[in-house]
Amino acid sequence: DFYPDVDADGIADSDVGILELSGIVVDGFIEINVNNGPIVFDNCVGITNQDQADRNTNGIGDACESLVSYYIDRDADGITEDIQNVIQDVPGLDISGYIEIPNISSTYQQDECVNTPVGVAVDIRGCALALPALNFNVTVSNPACPGSLGTVTIENINTVNNTYSIEVRSAVFQTNSPVIETASNLQTGTTFNLSEGYAPGTYLVSVFTGSGTNTRISTSFEFRVAEAPASAENLSLIITEDISKNIHIENPKLPGLFIAINNTLTEIDPAAGDIIVDRALAQSQIAIVGASDCQGKTLLQIANKEIVVYPTLISNETIHITVKNYTGNISIFNTMGQLIWSGLYNQLTPNAFNAGINFMYFEGKPTKQLIKIIKQ
Repeated sequence: DFYPDVDADGIADSDVGILELSGIVVDGFIEINVNNGPIVFDNCVGITNQDQADRNTNGIGDACESLVSYYIDRDADGITEDIQNVIQDVPGLDISGYIEIPNISSTYQQDECVNTPVGVAVDIRGCALALPALNFNVTVSNPACPGSLGTVTIENINTVNNTYSIEVRSAVFQTNSPVIETASNLQTGTTFNLSEGYAPGTYLVSVFTGSGTNTRISTSFEFRVAEAPASAENLSLIITEDISKNIHIENPKLPGLFIAINNTLTEIDPAAGDIIVDRALAQSQIAIVGASDCQGKTLLQIANKEIVVYPTLISNETIHITVKNYTGNISIFNTMGQLIWSGLYNQLTPNAFNAGINFMYFEGKPTKQLIKIIKQ
């Protein structure tokens, strides 16, 4: 019988065999006499490995398996003491006092403090943390106005007489990020302000002790600066009115904004839909404002419209048109200014609109009005 052997190592890949027939093409197969006993199948299909080596006896040939490397780690801090001394995973291996490191590179950090007691928190060099992160209080003043930056104060409450330095980076890429700010010769038990203004984001503070060649990282911690509040100025919002005389104001979808109606502030949920206001409760003017004066405000003029169209974002639902003493036609144009429909307002259906942006022009008496309609 013939069995598949795609890597041509003389060992069958699977038990799917074919009988020898006249004229059969047997490329990629190996002939095995099934009367000679059980068939041994390839433990690494696709790679030639005639020796079928499998040092850890897991059924997967060594040629197909990257063996795990183990390195000495007597103080169990997760950092090897000897990057050059490696053993491979073999049957019966006693890995106590070793650490597993897959895909190790030449730049892997080697333990500089090989006798650190088991269970002691260590830095990236394997040495005990000299200034634990809990010894630092961080106060962040988040941005108060649109476009402003946050400020940061760090207080070290450690009473040990020591000097240290810090580096501040973005926490997105950790130690691979560029240094934003440094400070040196800082004394424990003191408070200092970071000199830079900080944009919204998460930052990593690394604290170093020692000097010269003995400088080493002692601890690290993060702080976060929140988003600056949104500006409430110059908002361009669509305002419509439905058949129930409710006013629909487009949601600006920005955090920290309020709608002011008759001296009453209501916070706007950025995730909600249109802001719906009862016309009877609104004066002729409605304002979108922020929590602080520096956010500004936008005044919305609520006109006593002769023509009301609702909704202005449609798919195939009915579009409602309310008119007051209006006579005349409606024309619908696309964004190129091309006429795509014309007729009386009571003849209009959603089919008259193209997908995307349309402009509905009321060209009769006593008023003329242009309304943007978006069809999904």
